[in-house]
Amino acid sequence: MSGHLPDRPSWRCLACDKPWPCVTAQVELLAEHDGHAVPLAMYLTGQHALAVGDIGETRTAADLYRRFLGWVGGGVV
Repeated sequence: MSGHLPDRPSWRCLACDKPWPCVTAQVELLAEHDGHAVPLAMYLTGQHALAVGDIGETRTAADLYRRFLGWVGGGVV
């Protein structure tokens, strides 16, 4: 990855300061997982669980789900 990694506990992108996974991270994660949605979703589920622990009280569950998993299998948002 090109530095578009999460900065915990804020879960903002280290490279562009947008909510992670930013669009660049999404593209890179899809490429890294060779377009296979299931292993990518498994990885992001783990990241989502960590983020809920870090920022869950400031975001709704639906917001965090959309942010971390809502784009998997349907392309980049």
